[in-house]
Amino acid sequence: MDIEAEGIRNIRDPGGIVNKEGKTIRPKCFIRSAELSTMTDLDERLLAGEFRLSTVIDLRTDREITERPDIIPAGVEYHHLPLYEESALGITWEKGLRMRRMLAKLPDLGELYKHMLTDERSLEHFRAVFRLIIEHEPGSALLWHCTEGKDRCGITAALVLTLLDVDREIIFDDYLKSNITARKKAKKFFFLVLAFAGGFKKAKQVEKLFLAEREYLQAAFDAIDEVHGGADSFFRNKLQISDEERKQFKERFLMQ
Repeated sequence: MDIEAEGIRNIRDPGGIVNKEGKTIRPKCFIRSAELSTMTDLDERLLAGEFRLSTVIDLRTDREITERPDIIPAGVEYHHLPLYEESALGITWEKGLRMRRMLAKLPDLGELYKHMLTDERSLEHFRAVFRLIIEHEPGSALLWHCTEGKDRCGITAALVLTLLDVDREIIFDDYLKSNITARKKAKKFFFLVLAFAGGFKKAKQVEKLFLAEREYLQAAFDAIDEVHGGADSFFRNKLQISDEERKQFKERFLMQ
């Protein structure tokens, strides 16, 4: 469900999603969002009061954090676990973004999603992220985020939902909800490229980078299936989540 925040963008609670067995994810336990640099006092009171926020996992690069550091409420645990290095993307979307640099090397986000799920450094950080998630207890909220809340954050959310046996089509639907907030920024960059660089095709390519596209998440699932032998094997062998831990995780966060 969407969270009515004042400054934080693309912020949602997966609570209320129903899995394949008809069980519902417990609300106010997990939150996914864009960066927390825009958190207002009202947002802080909402997260501290209604959600009892206890843990934040920042999936961004060092450069992104330097340019737009999170606002972390007092008493909240903060973990920085970047899911890729700056060099894997080739560009950043933040203050350092320059039109000429962006157009010179447009990243393939499908390949980036695959990279995050096959690169050993990325997998090391994924293991740390999911150790925090798998050991979380109901009663407070754990929040993970990247910059826009769609790519790194989206993959993490998709994996959490997979752990909880949510149907893949529902996972895709949840992922694509990021476009509700992403479209405005995507359209802004479309017109910037069109105006200053010329070329409708190039402008559409850039616009697409700022959107959640089904093909990107499908590339991640393909990597899990083709490289790691499926989700069960991936969780067990790459994220080092035992079958018993997964069972206990489902018992804690699924309701009849």
